[in-house]
Amino acid sequence: MDLTGAPPNAPLLLWISFSWSGLPWFGGTLYPYPPVTSFLLAANDSGELSLSGTWPANVPSTDLFFQCLIEDSSVPWGITLSNGLEAIAP
Repeated sequence: MDLTGAPPNAPLLLWISFSWSGLPWFGGTLYPYPPVTSFLLAANDSGELSLSGTWPANVPSTDLFFQCLIEDSSVPWGITLSNGLEAIAP
């Protein structure tokens, strides 16, 4: 998963969910809701973040939904939403 176009070194939350909602929120659309877990991360100096992983053995197949909530002082509400992603595993 690659995130680009974030403010340099911006803190962000990666939300992960088992469901896809499409709620209007912070001037965009929030997809992974309700979140099952979240991770506090940060973009690099270029405003990018790259993540990768593998599906663990013996874990049942499922759909997962991901989205980043990025701190962004250039917008009135202070948060920009990335696009939402769906991963079908495995």
